[in-house]
Amino acid sequence: MDWITYLLETARPTAIGMGFGFAFMTALELLLPRGEQPLASRLQGILFWTLWIPVTAVCFALFRELWPLLGIRPLVVLPLTFSWAGAAAVVLAPIAGAFVSDLFFYWFHRGQHAWFWRYHAVHHSIRDLSAV
Repeated sequence: MDWITYLLETARPTAIGMGFGFAFMTALELLLPRGEQPLASRLQGILFWTLWIPVTAVCFALFRELWPLLGIRPLVVLPLTFSWAGAAAVVLAPIAGAFVSDLFFYWFHRGQHAWFWRYHAVHHSIRDLSAV
């Protein structure tokens, strides 16, 4: 599979899922308001996600093509045939992945506070918080 096909197969479901999620959360916010959320702020958020999803998908597609060329292999490969070990892996792998991801995200965020506050402060200066 070429990387453009992979990109389209990755970005489309993500965009559709996030679109439904944003629509649902926005409907809840409009039905149960907890403060003012200007339309301009929501449109800025939609613009951000409209750019973020394809850029991230391109990066993932490039990594997917680049890593094998550099000889980088997956740390964990889940078996595709049924066994009790495979079933346990299917359950435990997402939990372990979430834990490791959260651990790295936490320390990355701490690093942003320590060394890149000038740029990271924008993340903490948001005035209009909404689902978007």
